[in-house]
Amino acid sequence: MRRAAGRDANHAEIRDGLRALGWTVLDLGTVGGGCPDVLVGAEGVNVLLEIKDGSKPPAHRRLRPAQREFLAVQRTGNAALASAARQRLMLLGMPPGLVNAVARSGRVHDVTTLTTPSGGVIDTLDVRPGMTLAMGQPLARIVGLGSVWLDAAVPEARIGDVRPGAAVTADLTAFPGEHFPGRVQAILPTAQSESRTVTVRVELQNRGLRLRPGMFARVSLGRGSTPALLIPTEAVIRTGKRAIVMLSTGDGRYHPAEVQIGRESGGRTEIVAGLAEGEKVVASGQFLLDSEASLTGIPVRAIGASATSSPK
Repeated sequence: MRRAAGRDANHAEIRDGLRALGWTVLDLGTVGGGCPDVLVGAEGVNVLLEIKDGSKPPAHRRLRPAQREFLAVQRTGNAALASAARQRLMLLGMPPGLVNAVARSGRVHDVTTLTTPSGGVIDTLDVRPGMTLAMGQPLARIVGLGSVWLDAAVPEARIGDVRPGAAVTADLTAFPGEHFPGRVQAILPTAQSESRTVTVRVELQNRGLRLRPGMFARVSLGRGSTPALLIPTEAVIRTGKRAIVMLSTGDGRYHPAEVQIGRESGGRTEIVAGLAEGEKVVASGQFLLDSEASLTGIPVRAIGASATSSPK
């Protein structure tokens, strides 16, 4: 057989280069209540909700006399009694801002103002003008924008390399040159049959509220550098059914060996099985050697066979 350059198989660090595409979605872990129909600011938006007399819950039926009592006590100038009356209004469910409005205006308010407990955007709105409300009825769902989810489509063949809590870096098309750190929050249980991918949910902090649902992103996931048995990627011959390398025995002879390959990074391929450290593989001209081996009937060393069982 013709001579060819050989390279040793050796253990070294390989950087896991798992990358995936994804898109941002609302973080449903940050949900509040209220009933606005506009974007809610970080401090919340006061929303007026008029409750008809016939549909007032018991607590609201007591708000009108409690407001009258508060105003009467306030006019006496007794700070202790005014504070107690104010506390009663808040215990009945009146927001502090509305209590202050009653104190400033000096009149009873028939409109209850609800303030969203957190900033965000509307996910669902379940109230309309003129509706009759029942006690405990949800009014709306407000989803905060302090963090967003990023759903990354990871090939199912690589999903075993992803772990909840792992560090992630996202590059968004909307912000070229910027890198957004995050962590894997969950691996969704269902694979997409059309694309053979699994959705990995990443949580990104949204400082400045720049990230919005629907943005496209490229995601880098991985476990960092890990030790592995590596050979040059160009030394691997892929036949479609298996992967083969050509081994050099050092005396001008070469023979094929089947290998099981793993990750690839930086022009090197991980060998999971089929090679031992120190064995020399052919990194150039291996396709000609493989053709000659096929013509001369040299058998391929199977995975698990010892190096001494290889033909000479």
